[in-house]
Amino acid sequence: MALRDHRVGPMYTHDKNNNHLREVVSRLRRVMFPFMQEQSAEFRRVRFPGTNDTIPRLKPLFYRPIMPATPVFDRRPDPRPIQEELRQVFIGALDPRVRIHEWVSLVAALGAQQDIEYRFMVTYRDERAQISNRDDAVRYIQEEDKQWKERLRRPRNKVCQPEWLSSAIDETCQDANQVPQPVMGFWLFPIECLGPLPPVSKDPRTPYLGPWVFDRVTAKGHRPGRYLTKVNMSEYWPELCL
Repeated sequence: MALRDHRVGPMYTHDKNNNHLREVVSRLRRVMFPFMQEQSAEFRRVRFPGTNDTIPRLKPLFYRPIMPATPVFDRRPDPRPIQEELRQVFIGALDPRVRIHEWVSLVAALGAQQDIEYRFMVTYRDERAQISNRDDAVRYIQEEDKQWKERLRRPRNKVCQPEWLSSAIDETCQDANQVPQPVMGFWLFPIECLGPLPPVSKDPRTPYLGPWVFDRVTAKGHRPGRYLTKVNMSEYWPELCL
């Protein structure tokens, strides 16, 4: 079962309906908490050669699995060279542990069995595309690659284009050629990759407001004491579901 961005606490009541909910939850063996990014590229700041200045540079996200419209998938370790990409995985503007904590509290309040496998799902979704077979996938990837590179080349036609922009475009296009082969599917990480959860709430209908433990480390090794939207996942090699 996959839980989207909806609250589950209101499902809990103090009447006989809980018996039916407890029965349903007790039958679950796997629960996934999905995050679907809707952008095919993101800006990252890189240092401009010979200065202390940084410049924004587009980073293609073609390495991130693309969500197809298929109901069946196989799970296997991702065989692609994605070690570097896993160091900065965007997991959303809102802390996904809030939703996970609410669900775990609901399961505990119901007294349901605890033998459930939890996973955090990461994928890229394009609502304009319906990818249901191999031909759809090949056509989508070819069109995205062509359009994305064309958009990057357009600033070259501007008269007052700064020199650093040309180099940034060149390097970004090189990145697009060097990223791992695109795949259709999604990643599954253990929820431990997101950091610790607080103790379960006694009443799952009441949202937990904190305190949360923000112990993630930045790329420079610092602990900023706040929620990080980009997480180093390199210690948790994902399963690739195709």
